[in-house]
Amino acid sequence: MEVSGRRTNGASGGQPSAEDAEIFCQPCSSDGDWVVAMGYCQNCNEYFCFACLKLHRKQSVSRNHVILEGRSMPKFLVPEVDVEPCSEVCAKHTNEIVKFYCSSHDTIGCGDCMVLEHKACKVERIQDISGSYFNGQEHTRLVETVEKFLQNLEDLGACKQMAEEDMKATYTKALADIRAFRKEVNIYLDKAEGEIMAEVNNRNAENGKKISQLETDKNSVQNEIKELSEKLKLQSNKANELFVAAKQMKDRMAEIDVSIKQMFQKCQTQPYMFKPSSDIKQIVSSKVPLGNLTGQILQINPQRKLNLVDMEPQFDGEINIKTPEDKSYCFIVASALISPSQIVLADNANKCLKMADIEQRKLSTRHELFTEPVDVAVVSKNLIAATLPGKQKIQFLSITQKNTLTESHDINVNGSVRKITCQNDKLIIAYTDKIEILKMNGNVVKTISSTDVTLIDGYSIFS
Repeated sequence: MEVSGRRTNGASGGQPSAEDAEIFCQPCSSDGDWVVAMGYCQNCNEYFCFACLKLHRKQSVSRNHVILEGRSMPKFLVPEVDVEPCSEVCAKHTNEIVKFYCSSHDTIGCGDCMVLEHKACKVERIQDISGSYFNGQEHTRLVETVEKFLQNLEDLGACKQMAEEDMKATYTKALADIRAFRKEVNIYLDKAEGEIMAEVNNRNAENGKKISQLETDKNSVQNEIKELSEKLKLQSNKANELFVAAKQMKDRMAEIDVSIKQMFQKCQTQPYMFKPSSDIKQIVSSKVPLGNLTGQILQINPQRKLNLVDMEPQFDGEINIKTPEDKSYCFIVASALISPSQIVLADNANKCLKMADIEQRKLSTRHELFTEPVDVAVVSKNLIAATLPGKQKIQFLSITQKNTLTESHDINVNGSVRKITCQNDKLIIAYTDKIEILKMNGNVVKTISSTDVTLIDGYSIFS
């Protein structure tokens, strides 16, 4: 006759097979009697059947032990924990070993610590309670916390990489802007200098022309006066002829006098001097800087997502995304940031994806699709994915070294897929009534129905 909760042994009388997936009473199994365990003692780290558990609760030494029953029991055999002697030296009493635990203050210490500071507390020996600590709630939380810290450090590494990329992009753009502005200033100054130098050269040429003409007139008058002087010398002994010649020269001498006076007036050239621009001179004397560095430090925190109220968007520029190949108006339904300087756009109306260079403010490439895209996501550094609900597909595209898009492969999905994102090498896609988590090959890992999904305007919302 079989007893309830027992398992008959095999023909050889050995231990039941592991395929039974049962946990047996450890005291009974040590006697070769395989009885299904009904409870687990955390203090003793041992499984008990109904009869052994009843006895365990009656004994004074184990009456207050923590017992887990039914689904609360660990699903697998918990390995034995070696309770080694305490060896940690007390921080306050360096000649004593840490052996005791005060549950009232959740602190450990040596015998002196407990006598001096925890007389009225409930004090237990560490070696009596340490065995039940393993696989307990506190130990489980500690392990989870350590794993969380390790994950946070991995996230911090990713944030650090993003910060380095942003730093490099910011530095490169700032240098380019400074040099571009300096070039603009140089061009302006060169042009202004050229204009004022041209005016100086024109005035100098006019004055030179006057001096040159004055020299010509001077030589002409000088030659005429020499002729008159020679004529007077030849007739100096002839009174009649000298008289006649003098009277004839009288009118001409008056004309020569006028000419000489006019030449003296022509010697007065138009003076000029350079007067610097008061605005530019004021800028130079004030030592005003070439420009200022603006912007706020972005605190990267993987644990906290920025809300819209935390952001202050400012207009930085615009990019013309219309191309000659577009047959309709541009209808951008989704976008994804590939890098700090590149963004990919899904143009639903023109059935294409467009990649734009943010720094150069121009469209870098356009890739035609065979149907309308609805969403786009970055899968890896050189791979993006677009949802094509009209064909019930997800199209993957590679980014080449020349910053062009080329179709890589596609996977079929179970309906008109709308939204898509990628996390931890998994694709999360949303339909109008459900969400699916896929492996990269398209195999479904998990499906969440519309009863578990928040819908806004008919679309699934996921985080």
